[in-house]
Amino acid sequence: MRTDGPEDLANRLNQSGEWTAVRDGRLLQIDPSPALWRRLINEAPECNEKRPEAYPAYPFLVSCALRLASEAVPGEIQPEGPLRRTLKRLEAGEYERLQDELPAEVAVLQRRRQPLPAAAGLYILSALKER
Repeated sequence: MRTDGPEDLANRLNQSGEWTAVRDGRLLQIDPSPALWRRLINEAPECNEKRPEAYPAYPFLVSCALRLASEAVPGEIQPEGPLRRTLKRLEAGEYERLQDELPAEVAVLQRRRQPLPAAAGLYILSALKER
């Protein structure tokens, strides 16, 4: 996309409705809009395989993902933070790092009786199935 500069780019991204762009000095922070996050959550891939042995790698991560995927949490109340980190780790192929981070984050959410990121579990299972 050709642009006249960072301000023009930020304006165009914000107008798209899909992204929010905020200029911070010389940096431009680009994030999905709330509407795009909701779509990512609501359009998470289906998981038909619920047996842990179907996913031989990363057993602790699979256990956590299966737990999350089994939750019936409406998309509008699922937390974005864990999903954001999950998608970033999956994209980077950082499965071990995700296996170290996500279960602890889920445990904190459970202790606080907050909604769980069920979509994160679905994305993890989908990514592991493709490996």
